[in-house]
Amino acid sequence: MDLECHQFDFNTAFLNALIPDGKKYFVEQPSGLEKGPRGINRLVCLLKRALYGLKSSPLYWFQTLLPILKSLGFEPVTEDTCLFSNTKLGALLVLYVDDFLIAAPTDKFIFDMRDQLLSHFKLKHLGEVKTFLGFDIVRNRQDRTVFVSQERYTRSLINKFGYQDLFGVNTPPPADVKVGDHKTGDEVLEQKSYIKKTGSLNYLSMGTQPDITFTINKLCEANAKPTTGSVTVVKHLFRYLIKYPDMGIVLGGKPSPRDLNMRVCADASYADDPLTRHSTGGHVVFVAGGPVYWKSKKQAFVTTSTTEAEFTNLVPAAKSIQWISRMMEELGRVQPTQKVLYTDSKNARDRVLNRKVPGRNRCMDIRFKWIIENVEKKEFDFVHVMGEDMIADGLTKPLKADKHARFIKMPGLEAREVPWA
Repeated sequence: MDLECHQFDFNTAFLNALIPDGKKYFVEQPSGLEKGPRGINRLVCLLKRALYGLKSSPLYWFQTLLPILKSLGFEPVTEDTCLFSNTKLGALLVLYVDDFLIAAPTDKFIFDMRDQLLSHFKLKHLGEVKTFLGFDIVRNRQDRTVFVSQERYTRSLINKFGYQDLFGVNTPPPADVKVGDHKTGDEVLEQKSYIKKTGSLNYLSMGTQPDITFTINKLCEANAKPTTGSVTVVKHLFRYLIKYPDMGIVLGGKPSPRDLNMRVCADASYADDPLTRHSTGGHVVFVAGGPVYWKSKKQAFVTTSTTEAEFTNLVPAAKSIQWISRMMEELGRVQPTQKVLYTDSKNARDRVLNRKVPGRNRCMDIRFKWIIENVEKKEFDFVHVMGEDMIADGLTKPLKADKHARFIKMPGLEAREVPWA
């Protein structure tokens, strides 16, 4: 596609939105500009426009902007209403509150769109996209690749929480820590500080670093009652980020827009939580050679075997790639009908593909038979891989240094310096 992509910022976006009829909000008069009587009979102001800090302001702003974008040919994508598509001109618009990107075949289209938006709102044109919402974006047009990282964000976190003088390490959790160990030890009193750290790290984890997703997922389980063990693991995770602050994802290269090689890898770690005996499931979806969506989550129920844990994890994995596939269709990039799902559990695969497997319909909840029905409809193709080749392995368990180094390379993560970071 090789689209041009520019970044923009609306000035005081919320103030452009009028308060809808039937809604009334009253605020105190600004200090020093009061009119009328003081005390109990003092006057208040009736808001006519949305203000920053008002709970409903983002909605009113979106409702103000939406009809204007539609008049310019952009329609919101059903699967993600902050993504807009102009299929006629092959353009995309990504909106996040007052920040937005426009990607189009030519710069002229972007400039024309900017000028039309300027007739409605004041905005700043920030040029070709380099940083957006904490993401650093580096394009290599010769190789047709895009490198996405959060190096500046990572370095700012390290300095913000005072870890800049520590030495780096090779793995996110300590090598001698098992699942559940982070919940041990005395309860600490620094809960707010702990939640700030896990929340900041979670944004990094879900943005560009699936290599820390398992660790941060487990640390977030201790948000209500952090312990000395969980605080130790947080510190170790920051030491890992000190060694790899420039880790990111490479997208693009050889794939054709008509076949972006979409696939999903799913794995589960059976009964790995020693306190609850719940299993951990994880999956990662690939598009154009790189991971675009991944998840690591403790399953909400106790499974009675490794096969059951792996089998039930296939459903969220399949639904994730199905969601992304529908989004691609709506953007006019229809992919091959059958989506590929990789699993390292031969038993789980057999229970999906073979109707003659004994006990196939027992034990497992009806809601998880959805995957069987969709495979029979040829929606998914199952491929078995060996355990050492399972890309989602690092989303379900802590890995030793050598295996973690291999896990980093498998999903296409790379450490690259960003020129402006």
